[in-house]
Amino acid sequence: MNAFAVLLLLSPPALLAQEEPFSLPYEYPAYLRHEYNIRQNGGFGKHTAVKPLMQYDATAEQQEQDTTGIRHSWLHRKVFLEHLIDVRGNAYSFQIDPLFDFGLGYETNKSSVTWQNTRGLRIRGNIGSKLAFSSELYENQSLTPAFLDTFIFAHQIKPVVPGVGIIPGQGIVRPFGDGRGWDYSNATAYLTYSPVSFVNLQFGHGKHFIGHGYRSVLLSDAAYPYPFFRLQATFGPLQYTWWLMQHSDPGEQPLSYYLSFRKKYASMGYLNWQVSPKFELGILQALVWAGDDSIGGPQPPAWQYMNPLVFLHPVHYGNGSEGNLFIGLNMKWNLSPRHLLYGQLMFDEIKVNELISQSGSAANKYAAQAGIKWFGPWGTKGLVLQTEFNMARPYTFSHIRRLSAYGHYLQPLGHPSGANFIEGLALAQYHFGKHWYASGKIVWIRTGVDTDSLNYGSNIFRNYLEPPGGEGVTGIRLGQGAESITLHTEFLVGYLLNRKTNMKIEARYIQRSQGIASDRLLTQWFSVGVSTSLRNLYYDF
Repeated sequence: MNAFAVLLLLSPPALLAQEEPFSLPYEYPAYLRHEYNIRQNGGFGKHTAVKPLMQYDATAEQQEQDTTGIRHSWLHRKVFLEHLIDVRGNAYSFQIDPLFDFGLGYETNKSSVTWQNTRGLRIRGNIGSKLAFSSELYENQSLTPAFLDTFIFAHQIKPVVPGVGIIPGQGIVRPFGDGRGWDYSNATAYLTYSPVSFVNLQFGHGKHFIGHGYRSVLLSDAAYPYPFFRLQATFGPLQYTWWLMQHSDPGEQPLSYYLSFRKKYASMGYLNWQVSPKFELGILQALVWAGDDSIGGPQPPAWQYMNPLVFLHPVHYGNGSEGNLFIGLNMKWNLSPRHLLYGQLMFDEIKVNELISQSGSAANKYAAQAGIKWFGPWGTKGLVLQTEFNMARPYTFSHIRRLSAYGHYLQPLGHPSGANFIEGLALAQYHFGKHWYASGKIVWIRTGVDTDSLNYGSNIFRNYLEPPGGEGVTGIRLGQGAESITLHTEFLVGYLLNRKTNMKIEARYIQRSQGIASDRLLTQWFSVGVSTSLRNLYYDF
């Protein structure tokens, strides 16, 4: 893989447009619409595995202007057509937009009203075609449905800062008002620089995603934002992306009350190859290691792992490191202009002899994904259908220490369900007219959860050597432990008000059941709201 990466860094400029190096917000419904338009225009040869995409991968839709010729008032333009503040010069631009998510709902399990009150701000700009920046801040108060309360109480933090637990992807929550609601905040930001058209450097605090599906078993954006440095180089059919990340574990005992959460680091390199306009193949190598030793002494990042071109496997073992090493594969195959097949494999630890003999070795830790998208089925313009299968063997993504597990802020960095699960999901998204859209989703997950303090391999933050796991143990099977079933059905209809800010009005209905047979949580939740949606929030796992 590194020979290709060297070519990327030493080759002459690629045939990429030299535009402002912004990252496009990764919100799945908007991206699916973007992907649909790419395929309508025959754009099969673009690198789209690593999200968020860069600005030069935008279609005309993202840059859409009002072409009706109608003269609108200032208020109409700011609400429906433009950024709130948009200052542009010959070599710079600067935009400011409010961020918000205001919603009201009713949830049957608690027989109570739910609400969401999110306020925020996005500031972004660029200087010339090489330097750009963006920053987003969210301040939230909410009264959540029962299944989210259950998640929060199941993901407790150690008391370095006041708080109860975490809400999916948005950080630590604190009681609000009469104690039934939650207060929490989060922020993302980046500074990006493209010295030449085929190289982009980015430093920030955010999330990333690798793959072409709704989920990813390689790198998902389900967890809380994290500090990162990213290098991305593109030359024709090859694109190489390298990250150095810092992750935190609020569930690990702090070294001191006066110190912050325990830290760990990750080095990841991903090479994407457009073999042909129809076939794309990607290879990931990743290493996660603790930020301190077993007795709490500081352990700064190993300099060897900061080399974006190094083969992590020999360096990792040469250092005698306790880090957690991963190898991943990502694939996309355009069967036709309307059909896309995709898949992933993630290997945490594997013993080939045991795998061939099907002995159920605890060391065979891997995850997989397979899915298909159907664009415009039966000639229906604006409709996308998608089915997807995901699985992870017991103990996948876990390690001998929770500080070297493949997770951040008490959530996995891969699939949000962790490990020891199988999942099937079906999605439909339909855009009709210029602004209207509707979607439906069915998610079914079967997980083997821990019982009687036994580690059956679903919690990636537990030591995989704990029984019934362990070195040399066989007979480990997918789904072992107590069977927990999640069935999440969701329907949504919405109206897009402003494409620049992705401001929309939505009505949503969720019917959900989760848990083991003797203790199932059943709920129905209806909500309406208006929001500027620039990110993915996953509540369906």
